[in-house]
Amino acid sequence: MLKFERGSEWRRWDLHIHTPFSELNNGFKTDIETYASQMFRRAIESDIAVIGITDYFSIEGYREIREIVRNDDRLKQLLGPENATRAKEILLVPNVELRSSVFVDDGRVNFHVIFSDDLDPDDIEEHFFRELKFTAESNPGDGDDSRSLTLRNLEDVGKRLKVQHVKFRDQSDLSVGMNTASVAHEEVTKVLGQPRFKDKYLLVVVADEDLANISWDGQGHRIRKNFIQKAHMLFAANPSTREWALGKKHATPEEFVSEFKSLKPCIHGSDAHTFDRLFNPDLERYCWIHADPTFAGLRYLLNEPESRVFIGSEPPELYHLKQTKTKYADCVSFTRNAKAPSNAMWFSGGIPLNSGLVAIIGNKGSGKTAIADILGLLGNTHVGQDYFSFLSKQRFLAPRQHLGDLFEASVRWLSGREGTKLLGDGIDKNAPELVKYIPQNYLETICTELNEKGETEFDRELMSVIFSHVTESDRLGTHSLQELIDRTTLETEKQIQQLIDQLDVINQQLADWEKRSSQQFRDSVQAQLEQRVRELESLNEARPAVVPEPQTDPSVPGRDTELTTKLAQINGKITELNLKAQAEEDVDRGATARIAVADALLARINNLEAQVKNFLQNSFGDTELLELDISQIVSLTVNREPVIVKRQDDVSVQTRARNALNPDEQGSLRWEVNRLTTEATDVRAQLDEPTRRYHEYQIALGEWQEKYDRLVGTAQDIQSVEGLKAQLTALGDLPRQIASAEQNRIELVRKIYGAKERLVNQYGRLHKPVQEFIDRENYTELQFQASIVVDGLREKFLAKIHQGRAGSFYGQDGSKRLDEMIQEGDFTTFDDTSVFISKLLDALRYDRRQQSNVGDVKLTDQLTQGIGVKDLYNFLFGLSYLRPQFELRWQGKPLDRLSPGERGVLLLVFYLLVDRGDTPLIIDQPEENLDNQTIASTLVPLIKKAKRRRQVIIVTHNPNLAVVCDADQVIHASLNKAEGNQITYVSGSIEESEIAQKIIDVLEGTKPAFDLRDAKYSVLDT
Repeated sequence: MLKFERGSEWRRWDLHIHTPFSELNNGFKTDIETYASQMFRRAIESDIAVIGITDYFSIEGYREIREIVRNDDRLKQLLGPENATRAKEILLVPNVELRSSVFVDDGRVNFHVIFSDDLDPDDIEEHFFRELKFTAESNPGDGDDSRSLTLRNLEDVGKRLKVQHVKFRDQSDLSVGMNTASVAHEEVTKVLGQPRFKDKYLLVVVADEDLANISWDGQGHRIRKNFIQKAHMLFAANPSTREWALGKKHATPEEFVSEFKSLKPCIHGSDAHTFDRLFNPDLERYCWIHADPTFAGLRYLLNEPESRVFIGSEPPELYHLKQTKTKYADCVSFTRNAKAPSNAMWFSGGIPLNSGLVAIIGNKGSGKTAIADILGLLGNTHVGQDYFSFLSKQRFLAPRQHLGDLFEASVRWLSGREGTKLLGDGIDKNAPELVKYIPQNYLETICTELNEKGETEFDRELMSVIFSHVTESDRLGTHSLQELIDRTTLETEKQIQQLIDQLDVINQQLADWEKRSSQQFRDSVQAQLEQRVRELESLNEARPAVVPEPQTDPSVPGRDTELTTKLAQINGKITELNLKAQAEEDVDRGATARIAVADALLARINNLEAQVKNFLQNSFGDTELLELDISQIVSLTVNREPVIVKRQDDVSVQTRARNALNPDEQGSLRWEVNRLTTEATDVRAQLDEPTRRYHEYQIALGEWQEKYDRLVGTAQDIQSVEGLKAQLTALGDLPRQIASAEQNRIELVRKIYGAKERLVNQYGRLHKPVQEFIDRENYTELQFQASIVVDGLREKFLAKIHQGRAGSFYGQDGSKRLDEMIQEGDFTTFDDTSVFISKLLDALRYDRRQQSNVGDVKLTDQLTQGIGVKDLYNFLFGLSYLRPQFELRWQGKPLDRLSPGERGVLLLVFYLLVDRGDTPLIIDQPEENLDNQTIASTLVPLIKKAKRRRQVIIVTHNPNLAVVCDADQVIHASLNKAEGNQITYVSGSIEESEIAQKIIDVLEGTKPAFDLRDAKYSVLDT
């Protein structure tokens, strides 16, 4: 078991505190044991993990304190048992401060050598100090630190140092001028170049002033550049210097590296020379380092000079962690049931979990995915167990073995709360989701789903992440982005439907008028008129021959005056009754029309009442929230009585008229006409032949005249001569009527398009928070674009067109022509959309095939069975094929054009960058189907960013995701089949040697393989 299983964590380090052995500015004035007691107590109180024991040109203070720590009895006597235990957990590293006499811009250039605690102090004394040769240019004891020593012979200096150390313990007022020593930087680095010091030291330049703003001209620049080039780190708490040392000020990182060989981590220490300064930096500029409290952890800052160091009161990640302890898994543990057979070992023990990035590695079949599945189960992921690869019926949960009932897993959260489940338990999707788990199978499945306009799991995942950016107040009580969209756009959608209903009326009218305005229709009316004229001519030819009245013909004998008089009276009554009947028919028609109008009006009143009632019901919650009385805003007063009374009157009139016209109703007009007609027939039968023939002629003439009048007709009788003439006359006014109706239609379409634009704006307001977040992150790969897009135009249009008939859209070429028109069409504005519709109508009215000589074609001939012109117009002008959309684009491409791999990257970007969720994010092998360049350029920086605000656990076999992402903890999984499939987990930080070796073996294919690839790659640099 490794010492720091949880991996790299934030800890306070103070790498620069002096001891009583520091000859300059010594304010301790006490013996080493008293100093050690005070130092450790203050370190424990300040929760210090690592201390750099610092002296000028000496490690004697480190040596003495090291000896105290190694003597348990002595340490317990100084601190007590509990503090002694804690003191032994603090790492002590020797820090030798080398003060120089070099000044640049009034600032002394000093540097430190921090040695590994693995080095014995005697080795440092023997092989570092004694290899440096000093001679004094001034009196070491004169106290003038502006004078110096130069390199020549360190042996005598070393001897004097030892004597001075001894004297110092006896004479507290001794002041030795070693603080004025000038150490040649090149000589120091040369001595440190010995193999024994390889990776066992760090050269740190002191940068008290703001290096970002110093003069870089002339000699001063060369001197400082030489120091900084060879330095591993800087002692600097100045934020401006830190920005500069990381290549973020006055130079890019690349430019800084070119000038100074590497980016420089900035560390800090209290530089304490007195007890009151110990671990008490000014302005709470504590040095926090995110690493194991080891020298290897300190050296690892060279790989992560920015993210692993924080100078201030507390790292933001720690502050966030304290506020959200319920969102971080602290440990996962396993219990093996007593019923488990000896050949089924599988899981046991526990694994502490880092709060940052956890990388789970292991060879294939080693059990690395098991942790992810188990955490998904314990965290109640809503993805569902069907996507689990380890906890599946094909593997661990195979029905015949019942392993799921033999093992129990628990997760303890940082808040102390725990949750336990059998590995065979299910997931309750009604319970809160405590983790976001992306199994490999799930990612692959949803990224290969067909894109069906927001109906796929992929789209739902994206919408869920977008919804996370909508504030609670702006969600209006809804639970999803689609629900919120539906709620905020409901009234606009209703308005669009009302406009479409009005459009339907105009399109029906235009379809009729366009039919009438055609030459074919005109020819048809003209032909009907000519036919009626011929019928009129034929009728004239068939006019009854005139039969003169008998009294005017002298050759006719006398007549029956009484019968003739009676017949005349009867015919007069019949004529009078027929006139009354015609009047009653007019009354009937008028009353019937008015009743229909009244019925329609009453129906509209009912609809209006229902609409208002529905409006009031839907608005009740809104007005209640606003503390308003809806009745004071909207009220409807309906008085049906006048309409009902009028209708009842017309019904009475209609009933009376119809009774009068009912031939079966005794006494009615028609009944009387029939009776008198029979009586007249009887009277005529009694007349003499001449008189009878005359009266029959009168009847025949009346019938002929009725036919003649009916044939000539009036303008209202559409099948009469006058009616057909009126139609021909009216056809001349149709172009004006059509133009007016088309203008009205355009205005309706403009309103429909405007309503869709409002929908776009409404979508935009809902997406605005996530858009602003993307903009703040300056993540240019991801763009949101509000627009009106074409959806279903091709399919729905071709469903209405018969492609087997002559026209622009005939056959396969017609489909291609339509595709080209759609691709060339612009729907970003109403005017552009109108142009497209006009072009489409033109192609329907004229055969635009190049090889065709057909010219004009009938629109009606090109429609499929059951589709009318009105139906086509409703589709084209109703704009149902234009869908408001707030479109997401990845690298400039819309979602439906992304490959499965690109969709996978996009989804991961959403989870890592955009998702506001703060529950642990667990991803199983996200590198599948992704190339290493995409992983390095896209996923790595986002994972680094995501781990600062949420726990991220990744199962991976890709070194980019474990090493380049700078995993805070690496968990190595191994499975021993010979020992009952026992899975063993070893965890720690990257800087820990055992973990580093496992990373190399598993992810890089062993060190020799890695070195061989590195050697081959180096050829590219030559």
